[in-house]
Amino acid sequence: MKKTFFLLTGVLFVLLFLGCPNATETPKSNDARLQSLEVSEGSLSPPFAEDIFDYTVTVPNSVTSLTVTGEKADAFATMTPSDGKLSFTNLSVGTSDEQTIKVTAEDGTKTQEYKVKVVKQPSNVATLSALATNERSLTSAFNADTLEYTVIVPNSVTSLIVTGTADANATMTPSDGKLSFTNLSVGTSDEQIIKVTAEDGTTTKKYKVKVTRCEKIEMVHVPAGSFQRDGTAINISVITKPYYLGKYPITRQQFKDVMGVDPSDTAKSSGMTDPVQMVSWYHAIAFCNKLSLLEGLTPAYTVEGVSDWANLAFGDIPKSFHTDWDDAICDWGSSGYRLPTEMEWMWAAMGANKDARAGAMQEGINRTGYTKGYAGSIEEGSAQVNIGGYAWYKENSDGKTHPVREKLPNELELYDMSGNVMEWCWDWIDYYPNGREEDYRGPGSGTYNRAKGTGAGSYRVSRGGSWGIDAPGCTVAYRDSSDNTFFGRDYRGFRILRPVQSP
Repeated sequence: MKKTFFLLTGVLFVLLFLGCPNATETPKSNDARLQSLEVSEGSLSPPFAEDIFDYTVTVPNSVTSLTVTGEKADAFATMTPSDGKLSFTNLSVGTSDEQTIKVTAEDGTKTQEYKVKVVKQPSNVATLSALATNERSLTSAFNADTLEYTVIVPNSVTSLIVTGTADANATMTPSDGKLSFTNLSVGTSDEQIIKVTAEDGTTTKKYKVKVTRCEKIEMVHVPAGSFQRDGTAINISVITKPYYLGKYPITRQQFKDVMGVDPSDTAKSSGMTDPVQMVSWYHAIAFCNKLSLLEGLTPAYTVEGVSDWANLAFGDIPKSFHTDWDDAICDWGSSGYRLPTEMEWMWAAMGANKDARAGAMQEGINRTGYTKGYAGSIEEGSAQVNIGGYAWYKENSDGKTHPVREKLPNELELYDMSGNVMEWCWDWIDYYPNGREEDYRGPGSGTYNRAKGTGAGSYRVSRGGSWGIDAPGCTVAYRDSSDNTFFGRDYRGFRILRPVQSP
């Protein structure tokens, strides 16, 4: 009995000393779940739940990479990859390869796989990245959001290719993005379209292009020479270089071709072949520069603050007095178009050295041309008996302009030098200087104010009379002026000059 007692006591002592392994030890977890699944980009579908094991992440086309991060529910479970991060890179449109986060329970008896794939949506961008021509340029700078364009080409151009470039992954119709305009006639061509379809196959945009081929502007060669400009014999003006002058004033159609707008008062006009009117001096020099660029010539005028004449819109030209435009600088050596000076205009109007009146040329000087009653006259002195055959003026105009070239030309085949519309010249107006002047271009600034007689002013010369003026205002010597460099008049237009370039 004692032996048994001591044996039980010993066993109890050992158990108390070593402890009972199953009585206090925590069992290992068999939890192999995630408690969350987060994405750095896009949206997870379906929404995360512990017992859902297949997921898709949808991302927009702009996303090229993303990270999916899983967090295990049991801190003692393990994951593969160990940090629970799945990295998707260089994503392309469509569905990516599937990646898996594997969770293993602490006790090793259970595993669970959460599968993720990424769907990158196709682009819905249906725009052009560029639009270019093989001749000249668009009337407005290309912008992907602007869907209508006009291309203006000079009369010498009869065909044109306009090429669009689509943004990445978009497609075009035509597939090469080329619009071919052939056999262009004066005016506006049929409209052609580049259709852009986005990568998604449903989003589209249409870019419309029209081409305007300008009406031909005919020019007449005017030789160099000398003439008496008024009743004083010593007041001789010398034109040292020949030039080309417009055969007739710029028409409404010609102005619209280049500027995109016809500002004329239609109630004072009989049609698009009439001279343009309601144009300021600012409009006239802008037209010259834009036409020069169209024909690949160097623009004559510089205006502070205007750097892109090709894209200068009619509405961008000041409608009120503007110092920078009044201070325009003319490059007299430029190949481009410009307004004639007052002396260049007068020399051409009298017929230059081709003056048909007997005795007009004396010792190489046209002594009597300034006295003509109208351009083209062969009448004595300033007589105007036949003016109606050469000029539209107040008596015969019916209160409006008329198509150019309907009346007789002068000796140089220049039309409408008298009547129809007054024509802007380059010069600020001032009293003529005395004596001999070579290539006189007027005073350096506006120094004559018609209202006050002296002082600062902003009057530019215009010549030739108009439909609204009586016959005495249509003489070769008649001078008019206006501070109207910024407001139009329905009786004032212009014709253009281009220098003869040395070979």
